[in-house]
Amino acid sequence: MSHKRLIDNENESFYHVIIKICDRTDRCSDYALAHAHKKKLHQLFFWLESIYSLDCLGYCLMSTHAHFILRRRPKLKLSQKEIAKRHQSYYGLKWALDARSREVIHFGKRLNDLSHFIGDLEKRFTHWYNKQFKITRRGSLWNPRYKSVLLESELALERCLQYVELNPVRAGMVIRPEDYHYCSWFEIMKGTKLGHLLKQRIIDSLRSLGGGINQTPQKLFEGYEKVMELMTVGLEMNPKLKGIYPELEIELLHSHHFWSDAYVIGSESGCLNYQQGKRRRLVS
Repeated sequence: MSHKRLIDNENESFYHVIIKICDRTDRCSDYALAHAHKKKLHQLFFWLESIYSLDCLGYCLMSTHAHFILRRRPKLKLSQKEIAKRHQSYYGLKWALDARSREVIHFGKRLNDLSHFIGDLEKRFTHWYNKQFKITRRGSLWNPRYKSVLLESELALERCLQYVELNPVRAGMVIRPEDYHYCSWFEIMKGTKLGHLLKQRIIDSLRSLGGGINQTPQKLFEGYEKVMELMTVGLEMNPKLKGIYPELEIELLHSHHFWSDAYVIGSESGCLNYQQGKRRRLVS
């Protein structure tokens, strides 16, 4: 079911984006993302991210769907020369067009567009995916509409990132999230180049929303990491984690509908709240 999409075109904003493989249909029982598919989706996503003016803070690629936390900065302006370079890379040209050309100017207008970005990702992946199928696949590979949830506060962003990174743990695929190769927490804990970049983006983004004003970047991230460790150790000790950390259990350890079906998630007085219709609701 599709829902209203909220896009802030004035301010720096953050989104939980979900793309999902269509339900299995006739002769398409193999509709799932195996290792090779996840690897290709990962490569395509970060190649496109290097061209678009959108920043990934966290992600998790599952077998039937993928989660991304994206930062959008409408006021961040690229030079026409930089746009021309990205245009060249995007189209695989041997040389860059004149930065003043109509093609480059038009291309620059789409680089901050969330729908263009996700559409590009799905189309390019589908083109590659279709070549891998040994049977004639019928119908769309992806659901017609992706989901996007606007994250309005530091707490909403932090908890959503942790919720996404704990996906493989909730699904029973791994015991610890850093053991799952297709999520941001793996990159961060392994200290890869991408992991360092994601970690810095998380710190910068939490700071921009008012988090850790009186803390060093190291202390701010230690608090983030502590929650991840708390959830992981808690699950190892007690798979159901009943009554130990009730708020975090509700927010992070259940596939709660508000993370994907809300229009917007914010917080007030240290509690998450979300909006699906006209009224706000507390997470409970």
